[in-house]
Amino acid sequence: MSSNALVLLYVLGACALAMWVEVRFGRFTPKSMKARFFHMALALAFVQLSVPVLRLVVGNGESVSRAVLGLVYVFLPALTYAFVTSIWLLKLVSEGRRPA
Repeated sequence: MSSNALVLLYVLGACALAMWVEVRFGRFTPKSMKARFFHMALALAFVQLSVPVLRLVVGNGESVSRAVLGLVYVFLPALTYAFVTSIWLLKLVSEGRRPA
């Protein structure tokens, strides 16, 4: 399997996990637009910060177990949170609130 295919499968898995989280825990979706955008900014910050943390966890890349540990426990939650907040913003757009 090529590295591109592995990355694609990883991202699709994070997306599927985010959809499951939204379906299972949809009642926790923030109601206001401001809260949803705050969560999106926070998720993007987590994704940006997860890369240096992942480098610290993985190190030189000599240990496959450390690489898997970093991907599963550092990058996957950040990516899933970003996808969940994207779903929240798409739901906001689909609600189509019109100004009064």
